[in-house]
Amino acid sequence: MRRWMGWVLVLGIAWNPAVLRAAEPAPSYQPDKVVYDVAIDTPERFERLLDRVGYLGSLYGDPFASSIVLVLHGPEVAFFGSKERAKYRKLVERTQGLTMGEVVQVRMCAVAARAHGLGAADLPEFVRLVPMGDAEVVKLQREGYAFMK
Repeated sequence: MRRWMGWVLVLGIAWNPAVLRAAEPAPSYQPDKVVYDVAIDTPERFERLLDRVGYLGSLYGDPFASSIVLVLHGPEVAFFGSKERAKYRKLVERTQGLTMGEVVQVRMCAVAARAHGLGAADLPEFVRLVPMGDAEVVKLQREGYAFMK
């Protein structure tokens, strides 16, 4: 955690300490494996998801022993395409910040990407294409990941 002008940087997300104090004492959870099944239609809703993911990661006693996977397969897929890069630059950068240290991974359904006219070359390097989003969520659940929507 790094302090910056009254804000705290936690897993790539700037948090206002006053907000964190409101929830104090924050519990410390054992590191866990979590998969988020993501199908979000607005950038604002995606920002709220990133808030939740970042805060969850910060609650783990040892966040680097945890694994949080976002499986994208809805309208949010378009946010990450090269055609929309300028429009959603801050959202993509914030998402990338969460992936630093590999605590959070972003996987995208290849079927949904194709439906948006996107291929691997159109996506940021931190986004990994998987054959099908739903199948990836099921696979991760079999591997012991807790399901989040």
